[in-house]
Amino acid sequence: MSKKDMFFISAIIVLLFFSVINFNKISNLENNLNRVNYLHYDVEDVYNAVHSISYEIDTKLEEFLEEQLWIREKSYLVTQVDLDRETIDVLMEWSIRDLQEGEEVSLLYREESEQEWTELPVNTTNGLNFSVEHTFQLTKNYETQVVASSEEMTRGEGLLELMFDAYMNDRVGIHADAYRFDDNTINISIDIFNTLEHEWLQEHNKNDFKIIKANAYLYYEEDTLLWESDLLEDNEDNFLDSYHENIYFHPLVEIEEEFKEEVDKMKLHVVVVDGLGLIYETVTNVIE
Repeated sequence: MSKKDMFFISAIIVLLFFSVINFNKISNLENNLNRVNYLHYDVEDVYNAVHSISYEIDTKLEEFLEEQLWIREKSYLVTQVDLDRETIDVLMEWSIRDLQEGEEVSLLYREESEQEWTELPVNTTNGLNFSVEHTFQLTKNYETQVVASSEEMTRGEGLLELMFDAYMNDRVGIHADAYRFDDNTINISIDIFNTLEHEWLQEHNKNDFKIIKANAYLYYEEDTLLWESDLLEDNEDNFLDSYHENIYFHPLVEIEEEFKEEVDKMKLHVVVVDGLGLIYETVTNVIE
């Protein structure tokens, strides 16, 4: 056998040897990957088990806390709204867990910013169920609490927060922004949302809560009017029905040459007025 043949045979043997080694390494790698995959599934199983246990604990804790509450159920119903007098009639109902011998139940209320409570007599039904009907001012927010008093002790618990004024002031949502589109153009985006499905909005007064005026103004340094629009008249992209008023207005506004380098000094002002005369507005800076 020649030296050349011996060399090729030796080379083949070496290649076969390293091939076997590499095959073993690949097999080991595949086994390790399989173990990693199994470990991944094990981790997922542990995570699911922990999540399930956590959910059960939260549920049990919530049930335990509910059992500790003295007031078991509570609700309120608006029975009348008088927009001329700015009053709202509310029926509040609740049930309590227990009542000790000699205890008498009353309801206390106060304005959100006041310290003193006013007491109201309550109506009792079926022993542990109570109700109160009272007329509140629509332009104020109230806190209420239920109190049980006897000669030995007094205990109480918060009942309802009646945020009438907060709702009246925040019920119309306005989203407005503006930014430079090109050298002489401002991109304006205005979305206005008014929902007419609240419990206070009864059929006879629904029109008072509708939008009667909506305007947008683009100012330079707060005193120079560059552009204005009547949002109810200048566009048709509105959604108006018996339950919603949505106004969408996204125009491109051209500005005069002398103001094109002064975009950072511009402001967009949106003003909305409803049938009650309440004003909702927002002001935003134009983004360069």
